[in-house]
Amino acid sequence: MGGETGKDVMDTPVQMMFNEELKSLHRRPGYTSILDYVSDMCNRVSTKPLDKVAGLVYPLDPDVIPIYNAKQSPEEAWEVLMDVMGSEYEAQLLFFYPEPGDGKKLWRPSWQQVTSDRIVVPQYYFLDKMNRTEDPDIDCYTGYCIKSGTVRGLGEVPNEPTPRHGEVDINDDNGAPHTLRVIADHMHPIPDGVYMLLACNGLGNPDPWVLGQIRQDGRFEKLSVFHSADDAAPLYSLQLHRYVKTALC
Repeated sequence: MGGETGKDVMDTPVQMMFNEELKSLHRRPGYTSILDYVSDMCNRVSTKPLDKVAGLVYPLDPDVIPIYNAKQSPEEAWEVLMDVMGSEYEAQLLFFYPEPGDGKKLWRPSWQQVTSDRIVVPQYYFLDKMNRTEDPDIDCYTGYCIKSGTVRGLGEVPNEPTPRHGEVDINDDNGAPHTLRVIADHMHPIPDGVYMLLACNGLGNPDPWVLGQIRQDGRFEKLSVFHSADDAAPLYSLQLHRYVKTALC
């Protein structure tokens, strides 16, 4: 379906509003996060709630375009879209959404979660990869992995949204100890304790981290995220050399 939208076709106020909406549909120059796209889509009017998920297909660079199934719920359509979206957007959900998912997989948020929370994502270009496997229930992350890190200072959540400052003790690949200052700028609690840490290698700071535990089945269960403090040692100075493929749940 097409139509004329040029000059003199619509009243001036309507034409101006239409032009503004049209501009926002174009891919933004530079960096745009998946959470920005979702936030923009939530502000739009749709005939069906499902249509807001369908509207995200093009900007999220999927391997294949999912079939529009009018019988699906938005939650079901979102799960299908996450299964085929671009690897960079999958990594954004893993490293920047601060809670475990309550949908099909714990490493990524459900539609209800991602549309309820406004998460500000810093400009960050991912170099590490998310990997799909032959088993549709298992996804993997290939990147830096620290088997054991002691986290402290992030357990108490303030009443107001205020960044929390804490520390993480780790050993690098050569066995040398490091203490990093880290920030959690969300409201999800991170109890003091020992966690497995996934770190991301990318073009930009601050460096995002995911922390969690390894389950009995060998898969990583996400708890939350944090990032390095501005004056903390950047990732490349930590003598992390080995990339590890980690199965996620």
